[in-house]
Amino acid sequence: MLIRDNVSVKQIVLITYIGFVDIKFSLRQIAVFAAVARQESVSHAAEALALSQSATSTALAELERIYDTPLFDRIGKRPILVT
Repeated sequence: MLIRDNVSVKQIVLITYIGFVDIKFSLRQIAVFAAVARQESVSHAAEALALSQSATSTALAELERIYDTPLFDRIGKRPILVT
């Protein structure tokens, strides 16, 4: 299967959704996760997504709760992806 350069995250998740029945996360949570990973800051990710900081933190915490694992190491206020 060829992937074009202009494929969006929503399209990839939609394709995954079609083939996977038991999805426990929302597109918003995935967008928050990607933004926090990219920005390395919850407040900057919130600004980029036009969400409040608390809504961004809540979406991230819910994603971590669903999978019962931390996704980021928190060094001070800076979230770093768990390796």
